[in-house]
Amino acid sequence: MQEQSPAFAINMSVNHQLYARSILLFQVHRVWWLRDGERLLSNSTAGVIVSNQTLVLQGVSRSSSGQYACEATNEEGTSISPAFHLRVKFEPVCKDGTARKIVGAAKDEPVHVECKVDSEPAPIEYRWSFNSTPGISRDLSKHSTEEGGISILTYIPHEAADYGTLQCYSRNDIGWQRISCAYHVVPAGKPDPPQNCGLTNITHHSVVVSCQKGFDGGLKQKFLLVLFSGELFVANISALSSPEFYIPNLEPAQEYYASIYSFNSKGSSKNTQPIILRTLPAPGLKELRRSTEPTDSPKTGISGPWLYILLAAGSTFIVAAAIGLIVFVIRRFK
Repeated sequence: MQEQSPAFAINMSVNHQLYARSILLFQVHRVWWLRDGERLLSNSTAGVIVSNQTLVLQGVSRSSSGQYACEATNEEGTSISPAFHLRVKFEPVCKDGTARKIVGAAKDEPVHVECKVDSEPAPIEYRWSFNSTPGISRDLSKHSTEEGGISILTYIPHEAADYGTLQCYSRNDIGWQRISCAYHVVPAGKPDPPQNCGLTNITHHSVVVSCQKGFDGGLKQKFLLVLFSGELFVANISALSSPEFYIPNLEPAQEYYASIYSFNSKGSSKNTQPIILRTLPAPGLKELRRSTEPTDSPKTGISGPWLYILLAAGSTFIVAAAIGLIVFVIRRFK
């Protein structure tokens, strides 16, 4: 079993200084200080001062935590001292991406809101409150549970006044959280369509379509791509976590039209203008040249604005049927 490194814990403070000094038995040419295996360089702005055998850390912060060791070099070679773990204590703060969130909730239906924080040491207490009117709040802590270091609040809006802001505070041995984790509860609705779609990895038989997520309507959303070739329906492809679609088994040098939707348990997003994509010619073969027939020769098929209208109508019907079935299954087993 590997021996655990010795640990030292200090409080985070703008005025705190940490001194570490190496003990050298032989003359050395250079001493390096390491944090998590990386050499430290003097940076007065960051509060790091390296002076040969001494390391000074000023204004110790959360980023100062880590495994520290010193590395010495002379004619005989290089040696690294045993590491020690420096733990910087700090009051709880919201984890990245959870300080402000929008939560969609349907009337008389429970939602489970998770409060996730970083702290050293771990939190020992959580408090929840609800604000719908400035200066007026009510305590909801009794409706929460704790699982695996995460506080989970079960909240049920019954009327319009129950939509507002949930706030979560936590406390550890250092103190109370200074800035709460806020969750804005809004009526659940249909999601917005994906945005800024683009094409990548285009080959003669496949393509990848990637988009950015729109607002999810306050509920977990999924994504659907409907593909046409001219007036012919080709396929529909679903995606769970993000609107990114790999489309295989396409014809070389062929033009396709793709409509992309988001949907949740409340329904689907609005229709967007189809994306035009074209595969590359097959390797070793030249793309067929366009017809050089006179302009007054008869043409077949549908093009121009009418093609977009038919595509929109057809894809809307297919999406409505597919999403209707999914929503029915979700509600049946909810």
